[in-house]
Amino acid sequence: MRMTIHEYGQDTRALLAMVKANGGEVETRIVASILHQAVLDEMLDEQVTPVGADGMKYTYRLMTSGRDWLDVVPAREANRIAQAMALIGKEHWRSLELAATVIYMKRRRRIESLEDALHLGLRLKPACEGYKAPARGLIEKLDIG
Repeated sequence: MRMTIHEYGQDTRALLAMVKANGGEVETRIVASILHQAVLDEMLDEQVTPVGADGMKYTYRLMTSGRDWLDVVPAREANRIAQAMALIGKEHWRSLELAATVIYMKRRRRIESLEDALHLGLRLKPACEGYKAPARGLIEKLDIG
């Protein structure tokens, strides 16, 4: 029996929250990237079945580690993770590199100011200079750091 979108409940909420966090739209590659990462993390098992002459059907089954993660991570946090993944999926890798460095500086070196951490991050990662504004925006949108 096929389920309607309303019967998926929390799954639909998480997907719609991800789309909303992404400005009201999401590309297939972002959804595919999330699925791919869940497979790599052994949360989902991916089965590929040939369909017709040149088609493929992808089926994903929840693995034990995926169930365990769902039991540990509350739905609210899962929605926040989905929203973060949607935002991260839009960013250039240099923006992500700088944002990660800045967050590290703020947390590990206990640098209070975002601007000071950005300055130090750019000294360590000068190739990221052109990505300062997107990195700052991502840190602020995700409310981390």
